[in-house]
Amino acid sequence: MSIFYFMFEARPSDDNPEKDVYQGAFISCWVKADDIKSAYSKAENFLNNDEGWEIVEVEDQFVVTRDFYHENDPDDEDSLQCFDEAVETGISDILYCWTDDK
Repeated sequence: MSIFYFMFEARPSDDNPEKDVYQGAFISCWVKADDIKSAYSKAENFLNNDEGWEIVEVEDQFVVTRDFYHENDPDDEDSLQCFDEAVETGISDILYCWTDDK
C-alpha cells in the first residue's frame, strides 16, 4: 500500500457545527490505499462523514513517502506527523479554515 496526499478545497457541510464560523478550508489529507481511486474515495468518505466537509475541488494529489519530508525541518513537522498517522491508522488530515473576515 502507498500513502496518497491530497490537497482539497472544501466547504462545511450542512451538519457541520462550525458552518456558521467557517466559509471554507484547504485540507491536506494523507491516505493509505492501494490506488488513487480508492484513496480518494476513503478521503471523501472521511471528510464528509467524520469531519463534516464537502470537497469542492482537488487542488493537488500524488504519492508520498516519508523521505518527502525533512525530519529536522519545523515546516515539515505537522506533515510528517500526519504521514506517520496515515501509515498507522489509514488516514490523517490538517484543516486550514477561513472565515468571511478576510
